[in-house]
Amino acid sequence: MYQFLKLTLIYSVLVVSLGAQAATAVLGTLTDYKPFTFGPPPSKSLEETIPPGKDSQKLVGYDWDVIRESFHSMGYNINLNVVPWSRGVKMLEKGKFKGLFPTTKTEERMKKYYYSEFPIHTLKVTLYTNKDTKIDWDGNLDTLEKVLEGKIVGVQRDWSYGSWWDSRKDKFKFKIEKVNDSVANFKKLKSGRIHVALGYDITSDTVLQEEKMAGLFKKIGTIAETKEYLATHKELGDKKIIQTFEQGFKKISQSGVLTKIKKKWNVAD
Repeated sequence: MYQFLKLTLIYSVLVVSLGAQAATAVLGTLTDYKPFTFGPPPSKSLEETIPPGKDSQKLVGYDWDVIRESFHSMGYNINLNVVPWSRGVKMLEKGKFKGLFPTTKTEERMKKYYYSEFPIHTLKVTLYTNKDTKIDWDGNLDTLEKVLEGKIVGVQRDWSYGSWWDSRKDKFKFKIEKVNDSVANFKKLKSGRIHVALGYDITSDTVLQEEKMAGLFKKIGTIAETKEYLATHKELGDKKIIQTFEQGFKKISQSGVLTKIKKKWNVAD
């Protein structure tokens, strides 16, 4: 009996020890990005370590469910850090975060980051105006600068809007005004302080519905379709984090978990 108890105790210690040594993915993300990542107040940072089978106490959203289920399916703990986006980028580039999501691919970023093979979600970069504003655009990017000449376009500070926009934003003949969030962008549009608001369609439409402003604006076209990924820094990051996510993503795709997440958040393929 004593020998049995002794062996049981040793086994328990080993299990606890192995659990404590489980691999951990140190990840950064942002909040106030419905329906993808939101919950914590934008003015506050959040750090949690979340083992398989558990969830964040505050962060919710489609992207978070995809990331969490993918890493947990591989047996990984997640050290989750929710910070303002500009700080998240700096932490990735200092090697403090080993992964950052959701991140748009651009030519400039691809020089520094490895991206996951699979995008977490897809968005359209869309131009919004007030409902009664007369701005006609045929969707041809070659004519957009002429259409917006003399106008003020609101964009969210530190966000990428795809390679076409990012490579030209410092050379446009129209004025670009930076704002802190989507709500501020649309409030400025409503008041006439800007003429056009640039935003991601799904997140912008979600904000407009919640703020009861959806009927005030119209879309005049899209400048790009953009996919957002998990990224790691080429020199200071960890490519294994990307590989682990990809393996986990395949698992949840095959098991039907991904389909359930899409239905939960009403996110189409």
